Amino acid sequence: MHARRRRASAYSAQAFPQPGHTSRSSSHGAARPGDPAALSDRQLTDRLIGPLVKCARSGVDPDAWFPVARSAERARAQAADALAVCVQCPLRPECLEVSMRRWATIGRHGIWGGFVEAERGDLHSAWQAGIPVTAFLRPGSRNEEQHPPLQPGATRQPTAAA
Repeated sequence: MHARRRRASAYSAQAFPQPGHTSRSSSHGAARPGDPAALSDRQLTDRLIGPLVKCARSGVDPDAWFPVARSAERARAQAADALAVCVQCPLRPECLEVSMRRWATIGRHGIWGGFVEAERGDLHSAWQAGIPVTAFLRPGSRNEEQHPPLQPGATRQPTAAA
């Protein structure tokens, strides 16, 4: 007998993709090799638990990865040490891709790919429209211009509007 498979809703397919399955196709054409969008969920996970990831062995206080401030500027100031680790990490695109794919569950919270929650909300909308995460990490991108990398131990002063 053949096992019956239940048809998954669009929500469950996005929130709980099957291993080895990428949950999104780009409207900007096929993903290029090396682009995190071309990797399966399993491949992304394997990379983020591999030896190249910087955050797990950084020695940064775990609370620094989850700033409590709601405004992006204040959250960046609270998470300065964590963000300094992200800037040097070679897996930023993969990390940010996981955040976008897992938005409904873990991806919305904390620091991912060098961005705080408030920033990733806007990025998630653009990602859903087909913009690859690598576009958000390019020098000269809107976020990189507004928030240049911090050095370890440095802090940004929140603006009066924040």
